[in-house]
Amino acid sequence: MKARNKKPASTARRNGGGGSLDQVLIEAALGIFAAYGYRGASLSKIASAARVTKGALYWHFTGKEDFFIAVIHRVVDQLTQAVRRKITATTVEQFESEFVDVLVTWARETERRPWVLRVPLITALQAQPGAPRVAKMLRDLTRDGLDWFARIIEQGKKLGVFRADLDSSFAATEIYVNFLGSVVLEHLDRERLDLQSHANLIAKSFLANWGARPSKGARPRRRSRLAQRSRGAIARNERNGLEATTR
Repeated sequence: MKARNKKPASTARRNGGGGSLDQVLIEAALGIFAAYGYRGASLSKIASAARVTKGALYWHFTGKEDFFIAVIHRVVDQLTQAVRRKITATTVEQFESEFVDVLVTWARETERRPWVLRVPLITALQAQPGAPRVAKMLRDLTRDGLDWFARIIEQGKKLGVFRADLDSSFAATEIYVNFLGSVVLEHLDRERLDLQSHANLIAKSFLANWGARPSKGARPRRRSRLAQRSRGAIARNERNGLEATTR
């Protein structure tokens, strides 16, 4: 029996957390978490879907929380490696092209891995009360993505692509909100929304609205005040979330 329990480990790649995951387990886990939510999922259901024994999972993970964290880190790392890259543009035109390509690539890789963003979205609300480590992990991943986009915005400001008064944190949040909203809409009505095409339009809209040369009739001061208020609201929400998960 012990040899049977160890079999999945021998064919799997080790992850940073000490557990063992292969693509079969990842796909089975994402399917179960998507179908049942975080609360309704169990290692028994995941083991059954992956056609391994439950003992094989407990050999490497202490429980559902550890397993979920390992799965999400693995699939998010795969997505991050595909999407994130250093923008090497030295001109406005080059930056604009690379900026659009980043969002389109994000959309394409999301279509290739449909549960990478959907499962964290489904889990985020359920995990808050009973799984603080999961909630913190999801929040940290989101903050890391926001920080990365904020650095991209800063790079664009230095090149003169974006306005000097544009709040980078606000802009990064707008990118995330718009993209994740598009993912939800695409999931609900694929016939109406093509994610890659929509990502292309989102990127070009941001370039136009945040450009260093605002369109006629624009009010930069008013936009700046709105950005400051939004940034304050984001900071308050983060503090409240941190307090909720550390109680």
